Amino acid sequence: MVPVDQLTPILIPLALVQLALMIIALVHVFRHHHYRFGSRTLWVIAIVCLGFLGPLAYLLFGQERGQTSNEEEDAQMTPDCAPHDSWSGQ
Repeated sequence: MVPVDQLTPILIPLALVQLALMIIALVHVFRHHHYRFGSRTLWVIAIVCLGFLGPLAYLLFGQERGQTSNEEEDAQMTPDCAPHDSWSGQ
């Protein structure tokens, strides 16, 4: 059996990478409403419970490509600064 002292330099960076992937994937899931496969609940469970595989699966197969969150918001918003007749001095 390998002593824990020898595994620590390997395990700490792996744990940090796993945590970073999980945070990135969860932030993306909660900021977006559309996914290529599955629902928000499915992806949150997969990301949290499947270690490295959950976040990687979401980032590779779950997130919808083509639109960013800003583009989605812009598409749903109506122009608030449309010119009014009162602005033209009439």
